[in-house]
Amino acid sequence: MSETAQFKLYVQLELEKRITAMEDLGFEENKDEKVKIAQITFAYYNGDVINWLSKRGTFIKTEKWEKVEEINKAIATGIKDDTLLNLCQKPCSVFATFETEEGYNRAIIYNNEPQLPFMGGEIEIQEASEPTDIIWENRQFKPRQRTLKRLVVYFVIVVMLAISATIIYICTIKANAAKFKYPVVQCDTIADEYTSMPQGTWLKDAVAEYVTNVEYAAN
Repeated sequence: MSETAQFKLYVQLELEKRITAMEDLGFEENKDEKVKIAQITFAYYNGDVINWLSKRGTFIKTEKWEKVEEINKAIATGIKDDTLLNLCQKPCSVFATFETEEGYNRAIIYNNEPQLPFMGGEIEIQEASEPTDIIWENRQFKPRQRTLKRLVVYFVIVVMLAISATIIYICTIKANAAKFKYPVVQCDTIADEYTSMPQGTWLKDAVAEYVTNVEYAAN
C-alpha cells in the first residue's frame, strides 16, 4: 500500500471514530451502528499544474503551436522542481462521502463539538459543493489568501461603482444645463405677444438671443 493510500485510510478511520463518538441524531434506526465513510478523496496543491494543462489545451484548440512548445517547456521544467513535486503530493482538502444520513448530519455539526488536535491542527468540516462547481486549482488557497483576494474584488467593485456614479453625475449636470438653457415655453403666448408688436421685432429678439447664447457658450 502506498503512503498516500495509508494516509487516506488513516484520515478515514480517524473521521469515522470521531463522528461515531458524537451524539446520535436519530436519522437511523440502529443507534449503535458505527458511522462509515464510503469514499475519501484528496485535493492537492496542484494549481500550477492544472493551470499549465488548461493553457496547453487552449493553445492546442486554437492551433497556437509555438505557445504549445513554450508551455511544454514550462511543464518539463516545473515538474523537475522538488518543491512543486512535494506540493503536488500534499493534500490541501479532503472530500468525504458518508454511507448514511446519520453520518452526514453529524459531520455538518462537527465544528460545534469540542475539538481534538489532529496532526498539529484541528479538523474543520464544511459541506462540499457540487463537483462541477469546484475550481480544483483554487482549493490550495488558504483562508488568508482567500480573504485578500476577496478584498481586492471588493475594492475593484467600489472603484467601478465610483466611476459609474461620476459618469452619471456628469451626464446629469450636462443634461440639466441644457434643460435650463432652453426651458420649455408657451409658444402660443409668445406668438400673441409679438402680434401686437411692430413687424420685425421677433427677428431682432431672436438674433439678440442667438448672440447672447454664443457669448455665453464662449465664456
